[in-house]
Amino acid sequence: MFATILKKVYQQLLLLVVVAVVLLAAYVSAGRQFMPAISRYASFLEDQIQQSTGIPVSVESLTGSFSGFNPVVQIDGLQLAVSEELPRSALRFASAKIIVDMPRSVWQRRWVLEEFVIESLAIDISQNTDGSWQLTGVNAAGGGDPVDLNSLYQTFLSFTRLDLTDVGINVLTRSGDRLSLVNGVATFQNQGDNHFLHVNANLEGNAEQLAFSFEVQGDALDEVSGTFHISVPNSDYSRLFAEQDLGQVAIESIQGGGQAWLNLENGEVLSVNIELEVPGVTVSVLDGQPLRLDNLQGKAKLARGMTRDH
Repeated sequence: MFATILKKVYQQLLLLVVVAVVLLAAYVSAGRQFMPAISRYASFLEDQIQQSTGIPVSVESLTGSFSGFNPVVQIDGLQLAVSEELPRSALRFASAKIIVDMPRSVWQRRWVLEEFVIESLAIDISQNTDGSWQLTGVNAAGGGDPVDLNSLYQTFLSFTRLDLTDVGINVLTRSGDRLSLVNGVATFQNQGDNHFLHVNANLEGNAEQLAFSFEVQGDALDEVSGTFHISVPNSDYSRLFAEQDLGQVAIESIQGGGQAWLNLENGEVLSVNIELEVPGVTVSVLDGQPLRLDNLQGKAKLARGMTRDH
């Protein structure tokens, strides 16, 4: 009796394994046949990216292949914020590769990317006449921010790892001055509940690197806890402050650098630590004579207490 039951269980398990192997083979075979046809779905990908980021996009071409059990999509000539009303793009990159992690996607019932590598990304940030900043080519109705930052954050959480290479950032002030960051490298990585964003780039003409890191826990921006750090190399930032509205103070020239750390908890800033080293700055107050200050150094710490209901 027991042997008969054991034999039937064995037969059922064997049948289940055979069916699983057949289905897996059918999936891989169908996938390999389908992936070359993905080139016809560029408009679908554009719609998906726009739904995730809130920014219109344009894709020149798509090609598909398979790596093991995972589909691979190669994107060429993608531009964000491109439309008839927005002729200038805000983000441009030559190519990108997306690998979908199918086992995790099936398990989590959402798209999970094993790898997302972007090459030659260019970002343009411009200042409006009212002093606000925006990605060039993005124009929000009523002057608001068209990008839902929390939705964008959720999009990043779907990546196991996102790598960007050869990143260039151009900052254009309302006075017409330009500040450029070149040779940028960025990595966004998710490991369970831990999320990391690390960025390194060079100011054009400066060998020292600007470093930026964002290491947090939390699945929504208003819930994140962790640290934010930025290190700015010593350089001439006069162009960035030219004609900026700083109340009764105007910065005519500034040379310096520094670091800042922000501690976050539940989406709120708990403390700020700042270190500054400014070899020279020239300021004027109330249209008076310029005042030159040299060799300024200092540290500052700001913190606030928070009460919680337990």
